[in-house]
Amino acid sequence: MTNIDPLEAGLQCYQRGDLEAAEKHFRQSVSRDSSNIHGLNLLGMICINTGRPDEAVELITRALEIKPDDAQAHSNLGLAYQRIGKLELAERHFRESIDLDATKPVVWNSLGNVLRERGQAADAVKAYESTLKANGNYPECWANLSKALVDLGEYERAFQAVSRALQIDPTVPDFHNQIAEVFRKGSKFNQAISAYKKSLELNPSLYESMLGLATVYRESEDPESALAVLNRLIELEPRHAKAYTVLGVLKEQMGEAEAAADCFKRSIELAPDVVSPHWHLSQIKGRKSTGDEILALERFQGLDGLSRQDRKHLYFGLGAAYDQQGQVDKAFAAWRTANQLKAEDFPFDPGKRRQHQDRIVEHSQRLAAKLTAKPAQQARQLVFVVGMPRSGTSLTDQILSSHTSVSSLGEVGYADEMTMQVKKLTGQHYPKGLSHLTEEDIRLLRKDFLRKVDAKHAESKVLLDKTPLNFQHVGLLAAVFPGARFVHCRRNPIDNCFSIFKLAFADDQDYAHDLTALGQHYRLYGEMMDAWKAMYPDRILDVVYEDTVADIESQCARLVDFLDLSFEPRMLEFYASERLVRTPSASQVRQPIYKSSVQAWKKYEKHLQPLISALGENK
Repeated sequence: MTNIDPLEAGLQCYQRGDLEAAEKHFRQSVSRDSSNIHGLNLLGMICINTGRPDEAVELITRALEIKPDDAQAHSNLGLAYQRIGKLELAERHFRESIDLDATKPVVWNSLGNVLRERGQAADAVKAYESTLKANGNYPECWANLSKALVDLGEYERAFQAVSRALQIDPTVPDFHNQIAEVFRKGSKFNQAISAYKKSLELNPSLYESMLGLATVYRESEDPESALAVLNRLIELEPRHAKAYTVLGVLKEQMGEAEAAADCFKRSIELAPDVVSPHWHLSQIKGRKSTGDEILALERFQGLDGLSRQDRKHLYFGLGAAYDQQGQVDKAFAAWRTANQLKAEDFPFDPGKRRQHQDRIVEHSQRLAAKLTAKPAQQARQLVFVVGMPRSGTSLTDQILSSHTSVSSLGEVGYADEMTMQVKKLTGQHYPKGLSHLTEEDIRLLRKDFLRKVDAKHAESKVLLDKTPLNFQHVGLLAAVFPGARFVHCRRNPIDNCFSIFKLAFADDQDYAHDLTALGQHYRLYGEMMDAWKAMYPDRILDVVYEDTVADIESQCARLVDFLDLSFEPRMLEFYASERLVRTPSASQVRQPIYKSSVQAWKKYEKHLQPLISALGENK
C-alpha cells in the first residue's frame, strides 16, 4: 500500500463528515511519512474543527518548515492562530497566503474576519470587498461585510450587504440574525424582533439570536420579554456564560445592582478568560471591586492575543477598580491607556469639527429664515433633553418622566436618521441640504419621526427624546417641530469631561478619548449651544447639574413651569421609577440625589492639566 492510500481514505471520510475516521487515516499517513505535508495540513484542519487549535499550530508549522511557500498551509495556520486568539499571528499568515496566491476568496474573507476581530473594521471592509470582486455570489462574505459596516456605523450599507446575502441564500439563520442586528443598531426594534424570530425558526438553538432578541427587547424597554428569552436560553444551556453577562446588564438597568453583580460573577466563573463580564462588574456603581476581582483583571495584562476591544475594556475596568480603592495614580494610568487605544483608531480633528459645526449653524439659520408657513398644532409636546454626555441628562430625564403626563423614548437615533433623510429629500449632504428643505420636506420629516414612536407612548401629553448629542441638531429639530422645547443640561466642565474620559464611550466619539480633545470639543459644544440660544431664546432651558443636586425641588419647579405642567411630588422620588435606564448612569439614577459627583475631579487635578488648559476660561 502506498502513502497516498490513507490520504485518499481520510479525504473520503472528511467529505462525509466522519472526522474521527478521517483523523485515524491522516495520522496513519503522517506516521508512515513524517514529511507528508498534505497529511500534516489535513490533520491540522481536523484539529481546528474539533477544538484543538494548539495541536493544529504544531502540525501545520511542521508542514511549513518543509514547504514554506505553501499558500494553503499559511491559510490553515492563520485559522488555527485565530481560534487560539493570537490575532496578530493569524493576520500575518493570512497575508502570507494571499501574497503567495491571491486568487482564493476564502482567504480574503478569513483576513477580513481577523481584521474585524482586531478592531480594524475599515481594513476588514477592504478585504471583504476584494473577496467579492472575485466572487460576488459568496453570501457568507456579504454577511461578514455587513458586520464590519455595522462596526463603522454605516447601517444603510450594512443593510444592503446582508440583504444580498439573504437574496443568495434565504435559508441561513445567521443571515437573518445579521439583518436583525442591523435593524437593532438603527433602533428599528420591531423589524429586528421579527428577523431574530425568523432566525430562530430556522435554528431554534441559535443562541446568538436569542441573545440578540433579549437585547432588542431590553432596548425597546420590554424587560419582561427580555427576561423570558434569557431564562429560556439559560434553561437550554445552563453554562452559557454570555447569557449571564447579558442578563447582568438587564438586571443593572432594572435597578437590581446586587443581582447584576451575581450574574457577572457567574459569567466569570463559567468563562474566566473573557474580559467583558469583568469589565461590567467593575462598572457597577455603589460597590467596590474586591482584591481578587482586581487580580483577575490584572492577569489579563500579561495575556497575548487580546483584541483591541478587550484591551480597552480591560483598562477601563482597571481604572474603575483602582478608583474605588482610592489608588488615584494607578486609576488614571489605566484610563489613559484605554483612551490611548481608542484615540489611535479615532483621532480628533478640532479644525474639521469646527468647520462642520459652523456649517450646521449657518444652514440651520438659512432654513429658519425661509420657513414661513404656520406650523400645524401638535397633539403633544415634544421635549429634547440635550447636552454633553454625563452632564445630568439621565437624571433630568428620570425626574421628568416620573411625571404622570410625561413619557420618555430614552436615547434614540431618530434625529441622526433625519439628517440622512435630508440627503434623500434634497440631493445635498447634511448640513448643506438644510438650506434646500421645502415646507413639504419638513412635513415628511415630522411624519416619519412621529411614525417611529411606539404606540405605548400614545397617551402621554409630553414626549421626551433624551439623546444628549442631539445638541448638534437643535436647528433641524426646531424647524421640524416648531412647538418643541429643549432642556439643555450643563455641568461643571472639568467634572463633565473627566466623567466621559473614565468611561468606554463609543470609539467613533473621537473627542472622548483624549483630555485635550475633550476640552476643545467642550468649547465647540458651548459655542454651538450659544448659537441655538440666540436663535431660539424662549425654547431652550438650561438645567445645571450642581443646582439640581443642591435643590432638586427648585429645579423641578423650573422644569414644570417651562413645560406648562403642574408640579407632582413623585418627581422628587425619581429613583423609585421602574423604567429601564439604558445609559452608564443606570445605577446612579436609582439612588436619591447625592453630591459625590460634584467636584469629583479634584483628587485627579495633577493629571488633568491638559484638559484644564484646553478648556481655558470655560472651565
